[in-house]
Amino acid sequence: MSSPRPSPLSSALLLLAVFFFLVTPATPQSSALKQMTTEQLLTLADESLTRLEARLLERKTQTENLQAELETSRDLLQQASISLDKSDAALTETSMKLDSLMTRYEKLSAQFEAYQTQAEKQINALALEVRIYKTATKIAVPTAVVALVVIAGRLIGWW
Repeated sequence: MSSPRPSPLSSALLLLAVFFFLVTPATPQSSALKQMTTEQLLTLADESLTRLEARLLERKTQTENLQAELETSRDLLQQASISLDKSDAALTETSMKLDSLMTRYEKLSAQFEAYQTQAEKQINALALEVRIYKTATKIAVPTAVVALVVIAGRLIGWW
């Protein structure tokens, strides 16, 4: 008859307990370890493994949280990059529109100045024309009156 084989977990626990036993320096605690039974060593190894599993689970949770945070940061960075691209495109478009408006403004400003200069010339020409007509009227009216008097005087026989 063969004896039942120990489970892999109990073998691992036993090996871990033996490892701790061999590695631990000789202290009062290590003396206490030497006096422990196999069952006690297995319990101690099981407790150590439980603590290690808890720490491993904690580290795993921390890693998962950090990975989730990293993904969130990547998403935010990607959104910021997209927003930056949109802003850059809008700024470029606005800049182009502003350049176009500035060109139109300069063109209209030059046209307005030309119109203003032309209008001033026309106003000055019209003012000169009005002065000429006024002067001509001042001269022509008395001359016309004299001419009418002369014509009327000849017709009537005054002259």
